[in-house]
Amino acid sequence: MASTAQRGLRAAFSSSNPTKIILGGVPSHATPGDVRRAILQAGIQGCSEVSLMYDHGKPTGQALLGLSTPEYCREARNVARTLNLYGSDLTADYADDKPQNNKPGYGPAASTEPQTSVLITGLPYIAPFRQLKMKLLHGFELAKVANPISQVAIPEQMYQMHSRVLVRLANPAEAHRLVRRIHLTTYGDNPSPIRAEILY
Repeated sequence: MASTAQRGLRAAFSSSNPTKIILGGVPSHATPGDVRRAILQAGIQGCSEVSLMYDHGKPTGQALLGLSTPEYCREARNVARTLNLYGSDLTADYADDKPQNNKPGYGPAASTEPQTSVLITGLPYIAPFRQLKMKLLHGFELAKVANPISQVAIPEQMYQMHSRVLVRLANPAEAHRLVRRIHLTTYGDNPSPIRAEILY
């Protein structure tokens, strides 16, 4: 079932001058660079933006393309429908200009700066942010934003013993360093490993 964010973006674009399309069928391991290379190789022109779509901090299998003109957008939609990325056939439709949810962890590029945010899963459901900063994040430079650490909601149908936490770092190098440091390590008394992944 499509999420609220997905439904908003998949809505038919009513304007006669669309400049954005939403690709479906994007593999979960694909990056914006993979998508951009595929559309360039297909001859799609005028692409000014490629962003993966996220919901609850996880890729939705969609990517948002921004085109410089409506003419490029219409052509891109037709060509993109013929593309295959890593064995997955892509779909393409005009996209709504404004996602319904722009909280961190949702929408294009998870509503953060690409490659500077890390999603940490497997932490205790209630993990005080102060403890996280003192233990897991000690020595890392966080982004200079109001809330560099935020809780990302878990879908209601999922078991909620563990939480999802989004950490915004100062730059991509810090984000990758954090993943290398904590991925598949343990936290506190929990024997299960935590996981850390870059959001693109």
